[in-house]
Amino acid sequence: MSDYSWIFSTISQSSAAIIGIVGAFLLSKLLSREILYDELILKNKEYLHKTQILKNRFQNRHFEWLNTQKRENVFDDKEFDDYVTNTKTYNLKDILNKFNFSSYENLNELDQIISTKFKSKSQKNKNLPMSSNFALIQIENYKEINEEEEKIKQTFLDLEDHIGNLKIHIDNIKNFNRQRETFRNLLFSLLILTLIGVIYPITFMPLRPGEIPILCFSFDCIIVGISNFLKLPSSFLLISISLLFNLFFGYFLYLNSILKISEEDINNLEENTNPEAYSKYIAYKNEIAKYTFQ
Repeated sequence: MSDYSWIFSTISQSSAAIIGIVGAFLLSKLLSREILYDELILKNKEYLHKTQILKNRFQNRHFEWLNTQKRENVFDDKEFDDYVTNTKTYNLKDILNKFNFSSYENLNELDQIISTKFKSKSQKNKNLPMSSNFALIQIENYKEINEEEEKIKQTFLDLEDHIGNLKIHIDNIKNFNRQRETFRNLLFSLLILTLIGVIYPITFMPLRPGEIPILCFSFDCIIVGISNFLKLPSSFLLISISLLFNLFFGYFLYLNSILKISEEDINNLEENTNPEAYSKYIAYKNEIAKYTFQ
């Protein structure tokens, strides 16, 4: 006569061993994710703070002063005067490539200024003596211009470094959020394995020698199985263990569900990876660069 008790006992013990090994590893990872989550939240605040600092640095740079100084130096250049006087067709792209205007000019405003200069000077008689204002390049503020350009350049370098680090941080956040789904599925798998692999096989025990267990999944069969299970002396203990496991896994499922960086926070960070978000003069610079290299 066959004794089927050992089958259910082996299934239950093997499942419990798997749950213990995988569960311990998984829960340690979840606790580590909680620490990592706090670190990511802290880094979010740090990057937002650095972003605001860089925006303030750009606001403190004298872009308009630099634009005006370099523009006036070009206008005071005899070569520019000769170009305007001897050129019939106005070409902004040619002028931008030929003369040393600031890279942070508003293209539309600069176009209007140069157009006005071009029209007013082209109407002058070429035989008239040149004004002393256009005889030599006026570089009275050459040192100050260079210093300001160096400060702006350093700010750009710091911005480039900041955006590079910020993109890496955003990738880490997205990877952290993706892992959340994996942990959730693993926790559900362990919960199902606990109920089916550990608790359910125990309900068939003890079996009398030669007794054949009946496995069925119809409604009537389930009702009969529950009724017989509740008659067992160990039913209360098994129900208590099941509830404890459910509460245990439920807590970690809840913990896993709240360990997520919101999409709103990610979008706020991604907006700061656009250099033009830091200053309108960066947009002007990019516009001129696209225009002159078309």
